[in-house]
Amino acid sequence: MTNKENITDKLALAFRSVYEQIEQEDVSFLIEWIEKPAQESHGDYAFPCFRLAKTLRENPANIAKKVAAKIEGFEVEAVGGYINFKVDLTRFAKNHFPDIITGKDFEPKSFEEETEGILVEYSQLNTHKAMHIGHARCAAIGDTLTRMIKQSGKRAIPSTYIGDEGSHVAKCLWYLMKFSSLDELAKHEQKGEQLGLMYTKAANLLDLSTYTKVPNPSIEVAKVQSIKKLPSNDELSIVRLNTKKGELEVICGGKGYDVNSKVAFCPSGSKLNERFIGEKDYNGVVSHGVICSEQELKISDDKDQIAVLDENCEVGAPVAKFFPLPGYEGKDFIQDLQVMETEVSDVLRKLESNNAEIMSIWKKTKEWSMDDFRVNHDWLNCSFEDWGYESEFGDSGKELVRQFLEQDIFVKSDGAIGADLSTFDLGFCIFIKTDGTATYACRDLALARSRFEQQQLNQIIYVVDSAQSLHFKQVFKSLDLMKFSETSSCSHYSYEAVVLRGKNGKPEKMSSRKGNIVLFSDLKDQITKMIMDKFLHLKRNEWTGQEIQRTCDLIALATIRYGMLKQSGDAKIAFDLNEWLDTKGNTGPYLLYTYARVKSIERKVGRVNWVDVDYEVLRLSQELDVIRSIMQYSEVFEKATTSLQPHIICTYLFEHASKINSMYHECPVANAENKKLCDARASLLLSASKILEHGLDLLGIKTAERL
Repeated sequence: MTNKENITDKLALAFRSVYEQIEQEDVSFLIEWIEKPAQESHGDYAFPCFRLAKTLRENPANIAKKVAAKIEGFEVEAVGGYINFKVDLTRFAKNHFPDIITGKDFEPKSFEEETEGILVEYSQLNTHKAMHIGHARCAAIGDTLTRMIKQSGKRAIPSTYIGDEGSHVAKCLWYLMKFSSLDELAKHEQKGEQLGLMYTKAANLLDLSTYTKVPNPSIEVAKVQSIKKLPSNDELSIVRLNTKKGELEVICGGKGYDVNSKVAFCPSGSKLNERFIGEKDYNGVVSHGVICSEQELKISDDKDQIAVLDENCEVGAPVAKFFPLPGYEGKDFIQDLQVMETEVSDVLRKLESNNAEIMSIWKKTKEWSMDDFRVNHDWLNCSFEDWGYESEFGDSGKELVRQFLEQDIFVKSDGAIGADLSTFDLGFCIFIKTDGTATYACRDLALARSRFEQQQLNQIIYVVDSAQSLHFKQVFKSLDLMKFSETSSCSHYSYEAVVLRGKNGKPEKMSSRKGNIVLFSDLKDQITKMIMDKFLHLKRNEWTGQEIQRTCDLIALATIRYGMLKQSGDAKIAFDLNEWLDTKGNTGPYLLYTYARVKSIERKVGRVNWVDVDYEVLRLSQELDVIRSIMQYSEVFEKATTSLQPHIICTYLFEHASKINSMYHECPVANAENKKLCDARASLLLSASKILEHGLDLLGIKTAERL
């Protein structure tokens, strides 16, 4: 039982003995009001009586005095409208330190094997893409949540769902077959990462922005047929255009164009700089798109000047064609791009139809990717009990979707099948594309059904970055429309991305497609070199090579996992190895060094009979601060686990380590005034180190006896 729970019980008894009107009421909510006093001299906990004043029709100060007088087992004091509690720290140490030192305090509650579990899906990597440092945040969060849930006595099932098919796989295999070969790839040590680099190269070849200043395929050349003022607003004009689809009217407020001008036109139903262009009604006159300004084409900063094109530009042609980047002038890159896209589509169709030749290449390359993933997850101290692959759910997903299409739950739209979720402000979710291929959402429906039917689960937590928030809202709402009652147990654990510091100092999101990533193998090489140069080069003549390597790996693991976990999930993380390796800041290495420092003290002092320690001799503020910190651990763990927020544990461990170091500097142990004080301080530090070790283990971080 935590101190807060004990205080709640005492408060409940006291309130019921004083106030008859709450004698039979459930007062478990009292624990939520217990807080830490603003001033340490007021005690360890405080209960504010102000919220009860209206219910009890009494002054808060009077309530505090009456209730405080009835509380037993704590030193209490009524101050204003507060009841302040002081914990007997000596008694706490005597009662709890033995169980902390032996590890009994950390034993998770047991559960029956048939107990329904909590499935934590995380680290959903894509084969044929390289694993990079950004993926480590998802891995660290998911694994830590699993550890926290298990520690709380619940059955946690760590799961991963691998993206082993889809357009990214087709692009990678297309590049491999067109520009390389399996035999050539087999020569590389990091085959999985090489596949990822091939995907990046393919994505660049297939990206319109590689060739043109206007990389929007929807923007086309249109010719102005006529211009007249809009009756309801003379600052706007009704412009009749000759377009690829015939004549259309568009409302325009720009300048610098005339009848017969060739302009850049973005039709309704398309996107313009991430803005969806829909039809818009201007008092009975419907605008069927947008005539683009130079600013919208990003060829100047003028937002009013219409982008007027050369009169020789053919109507209906993509505008991208007429703004080539250096090196592509005079080249028909649009035609080349269409040919490449057709080739990739052919690979994708063969994958989905189980073409023997393509499937053979796919299986081999997939396994190379998986080999890399396993090595990297082992390095990150992550493991999985449940593995799923997108390739297992494509066909069953399409079958499921068609089943609910027949029931009118899903609908057809422009040849695609999906869910119209517009009434829920979630747009249209496509499950089967016009070419008959399944989307991620389609597979997720089949995966969810499989889990609902085959596993005993009372909760599914999807740990996926915030960019997929709409996707999960659409999937969950679709499952709800399909009448799966288990949908209410599904939740999306959203977190923000890991970013790099760009050349201008601004954060830059990593992207496998763009290739601006820190590959995991490069990370391991870089961090190993930095740790060896910064910390371990002086140990070469003292330690074995095996211990040096093991210690290096432990520091590297602590650096990455703590760096990924110390901020709340809703905050972006700026990846900075120099900052994360600082042994004096809020970092993993700082916590490891604190733990190793305590271990060095233990070696100096020798074995202590901590069962018979007299904790009454611990009176200095630094000593008492460490006891209080130890006392708070169970409450911190409960808060972090209830809210599923690992950063709460990180914050606590940093503050806990800071208090240990403060005591280390001010309270000598081996050179204490007498043996009684030496034993008490040694036992206190041993207990504090056990807390630190357990907290780090929850974060997936292993400790070292010496550094």
